[in-house]
Amino acid sequence: MPRQKEFDYDEKLISVRNLFWEKGYNATSMNDLVDTLKINRSSLYLTYGSRHDLFIKSLTSYNKLIEDEYKNAETSNENSLEAIKNMVIAVVDVILKDDKTCLVVNSSFELACTDDEVKKMISNQIGGSI
Repeated sequence: MPRQKEFDYDEKLISVRNLFWEKGYNATSMNDLVDTLKINRSSLYLTYGSRHDLFIKSLTSYNKLIEDEYKNAETSNENSLEAIKNMVIAVVDVILKDDKTCLVVNSSFELACTDDEVKKMISNQIGGSI
């Protein structure tokens, strides 16, 4: 019988997403991930996969967060111009509140040229233009 996980998967994913967001993919080591997650290395691999798998899950989580914020901004007003204004304000609020730039922007500079999976995710996020 498999052992029950004694931690919240999504809560830990948010912690790791914030770590990748702060340090970047290349500067985040497996030891950093183990320390942040406060789980042992084998649990990390069994639950989240490799460092790259975990980054992709983190970026997916971030994209969903941003997409939800855009939808909320868009539906908060019937006027198209006002909806665009709300989306821009939502992005600026995240930058000011978290004191860091967008994780998608960071990832595009750091990984999109060398990582096809990240490139595809970013392309899909911005409407397929890269």
